[in-house]
Amino acid sequence: MTSKNVFVRAIISVGIALALGSRVSASTIYRCNIGGSIALQDTPCTWQPNKPSSELVCVESLNYYTAKVFTNAASPKDRMCAAKLADEQRLAQKNRAREKTAALERQKVADRSKRLREMEELQKLALAEEEAKRAKDIETAKARGFYVVEYVVFGSADRAFLTYTNATGGTEQHDVNIPWNRRFFARKGDTPYIAAQNKSSDGTIAVLIYLNGEAIKTSESSAEYGIATAGGRI
Repeated sequence: MTSKNVFVRAIISVGIALALGSRVSASTIYRCNIGGSIALQDTPCTWQPNKPSSELVCVESLNYYTAKVFTNAASPKDRMCAAKLADEQRLAQKNRAREKTAALERQKVADRSKRLREMEELQKLALAEEEAKRAKDIETAKARGFYVVEYVVFGSADRAFLTYTNATGGTEQHDVNIPWNRRFFARKGDTPYIAAQNKSSDGTIAVLIYLNGEAIKTSESSAEYGIATAGGRI
């Protein structure tokens, strides 16, 4: 026996009618499967596919059901459909807002990554240009019998107070942001010197002295308002 309602047409003979105590002519009886049970009836079986009884099917729009609710013309099913479609609409709006927020975050991350890449490229170009300029200065200085002295101040501190000797042997003092560097020509016998004091109680500070591109003196301090100094004679 299948799950579908099927009908079997049976011709009940006159003998059966007589056995029931009535003399009738032959008639048509339909043997039908209704909800899994067999029933005899004198009308044709009607087959319909089984549908979940708990499923609420709403064929109209939310505006349609809402209008019926507001005009007190809604049936219980109309009210259920209005509530169901309103919930679905709110859920769809939340999903769209969530996706929009996620898209904005993805765009922010992409923009941030792009800016970082651009900054890295600019830094690479700046470093390459600085290296090229340093090499050219060293070449020029050697050709004229001079040296190239370069002071470099770096560390985790943000600002420093500097005291250093310049190209003429004089003393200069400046408040600067870190990192910082200064390059100049010097003669043999000159005494380059630099002192850098951390302007705050946090962070470290360090100084380097380069001579013709090679580090010859270095110093570092991690103390509060610490001072790093370096110097020597060429």
